[in-house]
Amino acid sequence: MRNLTLLLVAIFIISCNRINKISEKEKSFLALQIDSLKQLNENLAATRSVLFENTLNLEETDKETAERLNGNFIQKHQHHKWNKDFQNLKG
Repeated sequence: MRNLTLLLVAIFIISCNRINKISEKEKSFLALQIDSLKQLNENLAATRSVLFENTLNLEETDKETAERLNGNFIQKHQHHKWNKDFQNLKG
């Protein structure tokens, strides 16, 4: 009976040591994953910043293009109106 108790205690101690070893391996693996996730987060933050800047630049470009196109339309319309007025004066 004593031998059986010693055997069970020995098995319990061995299993506890294995759990600790596995836990250390898991901790190491999790630390690597955390480092990788931190790096990915930094990359995503940098990418988001660049995309935000690009979006602002596109909005400015779109605004400038819209103003330029609107200005060209007004000039063409005004020129057409002047031609029509001139034709009416001649006519």
